[in-house]
Amino acid sequence: MLKVAPFLFNTNKSLLMDKTNEPKEFNKLISLFPEVELPVTLSSEYVEIFSKYNKPIPEIPIKKYILNEDIYIPENIDSSYEPQHLKDKISDINLKEISLDLSEPEEEEQKDNSDKYTVEDEYIACLRLPAITRFYALVYLKIGILSYEYILHTFDKNGKTISNQMIASMKVENNVITEHVAMIDEDMIILIMEGDKNIQDNFNPENSHFLSFEIDDDGHISKYKL
Repeated sequence: MLKVAPFLFNTNKSLLMDKTNEPKEFNKLISLFPEVELPVTLSSEYVEIFSKYNKPIPEIPIKKYILNEDIYIPENIDSSYEPQHLKDKISDINLKEISLDLSEPEEEEQKDNSDKYTVEDEYIACLRLPAITRFYALVYLKIGILSYEYILHTFDKNGKTISNQMIASMKVENNVITEHVAMIDEDMIILIMEGDKNIQDNFNPENSHFLSFEIDDDGHISKYKL
């Protein structure tokens, strides 16, 4: 089960690796991710907890390190900038409630809404995997409309992406909920259960599928052969 206290309150800077040669902006990103003990489970049960207690990732680190966009960061810029809709606000997203009204809008209404609004995904820092010395392994939430994804992302010490993989998620489409639940064990093996159900029904174990990934010693994420 998820150990709540460590990922909410552990801010011990001594847990970080020697960052002498690491970019300053990347250090700020790492500081958003508290280290946890393994094993850890990632599912819809914890989305609201992460959204409430952990910080949204600022726009500049999202673009530079998560989306790998080639952007220039002036030395005097405040990289802690957050989009206006995230400033001075604790995220109150509750994915257990977003499926209450899934009726399709009228076609004309859909067109009007698409013209008026541009919805951006929100990224929430979740946790950092422990006892790693050669790279960083971070998990963050990517939250959209009627969906979320837990993404495992590994970086070298200079902030360059090594690998990334969606390991848990939920989406609602055509009145069907599809969910992936992940468990990361002490050996850095990620076990994933995938299932789907109609909104009015319970999950049927017979419809479940299992996947597994591993993180190797160099930070690469690949399918694990049982």
